[in-house]
Amino acid sequence: MRINKMHLKEILVGGHLVKLISIEKSKNSKKKYDAHFRIDGKHDKIVSFGSGPDFIDHQDNDKKAHYLKENTEEWYNPDTEKALNRWILWNKEDLDTSEMDFRRRFYLGRRT
Repeated sequence: MRINKMHLKEILVGGHLVKLISIEKSKNSKKKYDAHFRIDGKHDKIVSFGSGPDFIDHQDNDKKAHYLKENTEEWYNPDTEKALNRWILWNKEDLDTSEMDFRRRFYLGRRT
């Protein structure tokens, strides 16, 4: 049987099931957004991310290229600030499209 990964709502990260619950304006005054994850269906993890101008703010492809060149970091673990910065703030031109792509990229399912 073949599994369509788009229907998965969680991904295994470091031996734990990780599910993205939501992305909201941050309660941390030094950050823009909070990503709410559920780990193993039991406890929540909140990752604050974003500070300063980003691609969603300016849609400048030259600045985006510079950011990507200067910030070649570990972007493959979805529940980290670095991955959220890269795939949410420096990916698409608006938050909703970036979030949809982030969910697709990491097999986190659709928004509920």
